[in-house]
Formats: sequence, structure tokens, C-alpha cells
Amino acid sequence: MLTVTGIVFLLAGLALAASGASVSSAIGSVSDSVDGFDQPTDGGGNPSDDDTASGDGDSDDESDETSDGNGETESGNSSDGGADTGSDNETDASDDLRPLTTVVENRSGEPIDTATVTVDTGPDSSEQESVNGSGEAEFSLADGEYTVTANADGYRPSNETVGVDGDAVTKTLTLDQRTTGDDSNSSGTDDDDSETEGHTLSVAVEDENGDAIDNATVQLEEDAGFLTTGETDEKDVGDDGTVEFTALEDGEYTVTASADGFEQTARDVEIDGSDDEITLTLASNDG
Repeated sequence: MLTVTGIVFLLAGLALAASGASVSSAIGSVSDSVDGFDQPTDGGGNPSDDDTASGDGDSDDESDETSDGNGETESGNSSDGGADTGSDNETDASDDLRPLTTVVENRSGEPIDTATVTVDTGPDSSEQESVNGSGEAEFSLADGEYTVTANADGYRPSNETVGVDGDAVTKTLTLDQRTTGDDSNSSGTDDDDSETEGHTLSVAVEDENGDAIDNATVQLEEDAGFLTTGETDEKDVGDDGTVEFTALEDGEYTVTASADGFEQTARDVEIDGSDDEITLTLASNDG
């Protein structure tokens, strides 16, 4: 029995020995496989690390690109800001100008479509425009005061001062037709200041009580010298017993008043550089 048992253990030992070599070989093979798997894994890990690094790099690059984009945005903003500023300046300059519309017409209110309008914009500068068919000319001016002159063939010039103050302005200039011997110049003033419209003599006719005689007639005779007869003018008084003689030159005149029921009365008057007025008193001729 012991012998049999010993044989069994011997066989078992041999089997185990054979089995142990096989197991050892198997374990070695498995170990090698595991090591081979770990190595690629480690290698894979390294690429993973590389990818991570690369990813970081890419992230940094993207961040840089983002930063660059921000830079470009800032540059764009700066550029846009400059452009906007220039545009605003131009707009502001345009906003500073106001329209001045001039209308040139005659005394009848009809447009003079051949007129030219000049605006003095400074001591040595001016703007000139021809009017359109409606007699209008338009200017764009900054706030201030300007001298505006209108000229047209056959008319006397006219000028006026126009103020521009924040709003559109329309100015009408009325031109008078030229007359024979009219020497007015382009500034709208007369060259011959010696001409005058003459003087006025006012005559009142009343009775001895100081009441107006409304049916009287007054005669004005210019004294032209000895043995000569000057011009004579005769007018009836108004309801208030007065009458006027206009455009009289300096000189001496004889004024005579007469009325039915009254005695005639005469008086000498001298016109000397100014208007004058006199009163003639008529006495009643009743009895």
C-alpha cells in the first residue's frame, strides 16, 4: 500500500513538474503579452501626452488667434472710430451752414429773372449767383451778418444787410426801374447827391376870427427879377382852409389868397434851404 502510494506521489510529482514547466512557460508568455500590451499602452500614453501637449498648443494657438482676432477687432474699432470722427466732422461742418434764399422782384411784385445777387462774405471775398426763372438765388452761409446786393439791367441796384442765425432765411429785394439821367451806381446809391426834391410851402387861409376859409384860392408866383414874370401856380384850399406847394427851389415868391366875400391879400415869402408855412388872414368886405 505504501509502495502504491509512493508511486502515485511520484507520478503526481512528475506530472506537476511537467505541468509546472508548462505553466511557467504559459505565465511567461502571458507576462510577455501583458508587457507588450503595457508598452503600447505606455506608448499610447505618450502620444496621449503628446496629443495633450499638442492640444494645449492648439489651444494656445487658438487663444493666440483669438487674441489676434481681438487685436484685429481693436484695430477695426480704431479704424472705425477714425472714420466716424471724420464723418462727424464733415457732418458738423455741413450743419454749420444755413440756406439763404434771395428773391428779386420789381415794384409790382413780379420776379426779375435777369438779376444777379452778390453776398459779401468777408472783407475781400464774395459769392455771386444768377437768379432762376422765379427770381430766386440760393446761398449756403454760416451764422453772421451779410450785405446782399441785387443788380439787373434796366433797374437801380438794391442792397440790404441780412442776418443768419441758426435758421433758413428768405430775403426779398425790390428793384426800381432806372429813369432817364439816373446815375445810380452798383452799390445802390446816387452819384449826384446835389439833386434834391425841393421844399414845401404850406399856406393857411382864415378870416379875422381865425376860422378857416374853405372856398379860398391861393396863387404862388416865383419872383424871377425886375420886370420879369416867373412861374405861377394856383390851387384851391381844402376843407381845412390849407394848401401846399411842393418841390420849390430856394428863392422869393409872392403868395396871394382870395375868396368870395373877402378882400384879397398878398404876402412875399422866401424859401431858403427848408420848408416853410404861412397864414394869410382875409378881411370881410361886407359893408
